[in-house]
Amino acid sequence: MKLTPFTDHTITEKSILNEEINNIQLLGYATDNREIEDHLFCIGAAIKTRKDRSPIYAFSVTIPYYRLSDELKNNLIENVLKTKESIEKITLSSYH
Repeated sequence: MKLTPFTDHTITEKSILNEEINNIQLLGYATDNREIEDHLFCIGAAIKTRKDRSPIYAFSVTIPYYRLSDELKNNLIENVLKTKESIEKITLSSYH
């Protein structure tokens, strides 16, 4: 399978993509660092709402890349993870 680049930042090597997937599973969130659109940065997370913990929803936050700073990035990651946890608590409680 060929990985087609959308920008100069798109991951096109399978080994790097596999490493990225492993990091996403470990960290609980994913980023799109100008991989689809050269001027956008995105942080997203999957929502696990079933007892088996399989994700069936997701959400993301996208900002113009020129606004991104380390402080903002860390703040966005922290808030995405908090929001993910809050939504999962609400949805998981409905299955009990």
